[in-house]
Amino acid sequence: MAGATLEIAAAILYLCAFVLQVMTVRGNDAQATMKSKPSRSLLTLALAAMALLIHLKLSFHQLVGDSGFDFSLLPVSVALFAVINLIVITSCLHQPMHNLFLLLFPATALALVVSALYYREPAATRILAPGLGASVHCC
Repeated sequence: MAGATLEIAAAILYLCAFVLQVMTVRGNDAQATMKSKPSRSLLTLALAAMALLIHLKLSFHQLVGDSGFDFSLLPVSVALFAVINLIVITSCLHQPMHNLFLLLFPATALALVVSALYYREPAATRILAPGLGASVHCC
């Protein structure tokens, strides 16, 4: 259950960063001046970085468990979003690409919430005999 609350917390941080980015792009609120846009961008990056740290930790714990690796759909999709977010956020430090946040953050939040709601520990696996395992991996 602790993992689910962390996933929800990361999703909320991503959605807060998304809302800030929308406000920065639209600039329709009464207090949006040219001076507040850089601070809003830094706040967006800070929220995204906090969400990403939580996201990376959760992704690692979903992929690597006590019984081995779990490459099912939900853990891999969550890990894929974590890697994409990592690339985009680090790229934004060099060159502004903040418009990518408008598509990426809501999709990431959705993947995290779905993972929190439907993810279960993988079923116990059987260890194959060496001959059977070799035939499966060779073909």
